[in-house]
Amino acid sequence: MKNLVATQTLAKLYEKQEMYMEAYIIYKKIFLDTKSEEIKKKITELGEKIIDESQYSQITLNIFDKKELAEYSIFPEKQYKKIIKVIDEMTKQKNYEEILESYQENTEIKEDIKNYSGEEIYEIIQTNFGDKKPEEIKLADIYEIIKEK
Repeated sequence: MKNLVATQTLAKLYEKQEMYMEAYIIYKKIFLDTKSEEIKKKITELGEKIIDESQYSQITLNIFDKKELAEYSIFPEKQYKKIIKVIDEMTKQKNYEEILESYQENTEIKEDIKNYSGEEIYEIIQTNFGDKKPEEIKLADIYEIIKEK
């Protein structure tokens, strides 16, 4: 969850859309930063919603009730893999239109790139940084390439 921007507003939006796994992940990230009891309760509440008791061994269910499974983040392998997959998808999502907008808000560079579409920015990134992860690409490097064109 390294590059995931975690806010309670985002978590609440996911929760309202019944995307409990995503909301759970956001709240976990917030809790790492705040250690808030309110957030901890939210994590437990959402954990109870996403836990599928049928996937646990009977031994596990004899030791823990559903609330304890949620509170201690004890997930069966299948659900754990789903959590990891959702985290991976959430951290990889990048909107290159937003990158363009952030450039356009900066008056120093606005004139140089304001005529580039999100698709053009995406093409520049793919052409010049295709083997890098999005979080490894610096906006300043993209700007330098655009300035040279």
